[in-house]
Amino acid sequence: MTIGATAPLNIDVEREKWLSNPDTYNPQFTYTDEEAALRAARTVKASGVLAGMAERVLEGVLQRHGSESGYHQAVWGEVLTRDEADEMVSDYLFQNGMDGLVRVVWSRKSLVTNFSHNTAKQRFAGTLRLVAREGYYRRERLRGLLDHELGTHMTRAFNHRASSPPWSLPKPPYFLSLASEEGLASLNTHQYLADTSLFQPALLYWSCHQASGASFCELGRRMRRFVDDPSRVWLECVRAKRGLTDTSLPGGLAKDQSTFDGIVRLLRFRGRLDPTVLHSCKVSLETYEE
Repeated sequence: MTIGATAPLNIDVEREKWLSNPDTYNPQFTYTDEEAALRAARTVKASGVLAGMAERVLEGVLQRHGSESGYHQAVWGEVLTRDEADEMVSDYLFQNGMDGLVRVVWSRKSLVTNFSHNTAKQRFAGTLRLVAREGYYRRERLRGLLDHELGTHMTRAFNHRASSPPWSLPKPPYFLSLASEEGLASLNTHQYLADTSLFQPALLYWSCHQASGASFCELGRRMRRFVDDPSRVWLECVRAKRGLTDTSLPGGLAKDQSTFDGIVRLLRFRGRLDPTVLHSCKVSLETYEE
């Protein structure tokens, strides 16, 4: 799946239209390749198996913090300037021996922070894309995201490639492999937070489940039960409905369910798993015994 294919080209224009009329306007997205975007959206089918558990997580966080904004303020910490975020990233790279291996790029197109790396070149090289929206990063949240993108995704990819001889593991189905990768990364995201209740992974799972049977507008109405900031409602709805051109239709990109699904899988088997092995290569739960 090429996730880049699901990035809407007209997201800024549609955002303003929706924010002006959130109860009736369903965004009409354009893509570089509409067929590729739709294929990506159909790769993973949304599930409701863990929807009840996800909803209980969300309700518990709201009971403790009052709102999502209250949770962010109490748990994610102070809002960072771009210079402060750059300094945190530089310090993280230096302290973890990653200097020279990662290029840092601020992107106005990225919906979320993400890491990618080359697969063809002999020397490992990666790119960390940061979201260039003012006020997007908070101190503790960014620390967790660096543990997610670099401490997990980069570390596993680097160690997998550097192993001698290189690991050759059976490939499990796409979603199961993704669930192990994203579940581990998200556990690392939350390890130092004051509240480790997994609000964001639960919200992603819940929103993808809801999007499978709702329009963008209807999803937004339901989302306001858990998310009090209209800009955040927009972002989470886009994440769940991307891949579609006409978002009045049910469906969307269910890939983000892999995070919460993977967390639950890993925690169920945590007594039998060695964290060192999980970070030593791109191993999934299905190939762990190998």
